[in-house]
Amino acid sequence: MAASRTDTWRQNIGPHARWYHRTTELEATIEGANYFDAFADEMEVGDVIECSIDIDGTPLGNHYVVSTITAGAVALTQFNVA
Repeated sequence: MAASRTDTWRQNIGPHARWYHRTTELEATIEGANYFDAFADEMEVGDVIECSIDIDGTPLGNHYVVSTITAGAVALTQFNVA
């Protein structure tokens, strides 16, 4: 499945946007190819996506950074704080 408009919204902050997404999908699905492609024309490299994952099972929270957008394909990198 892919991210839907009803479960994904955007907040503009500074030079990049912060996106929020909630889903019943599992982490592997979100991190897989094409999940956020529907938003490729609105997202920019460097945008942050805050995800509430598997909200109907064992909820998990992750942050991702949009690392590339190529030919409408959005690639993510998990945001880690060292």
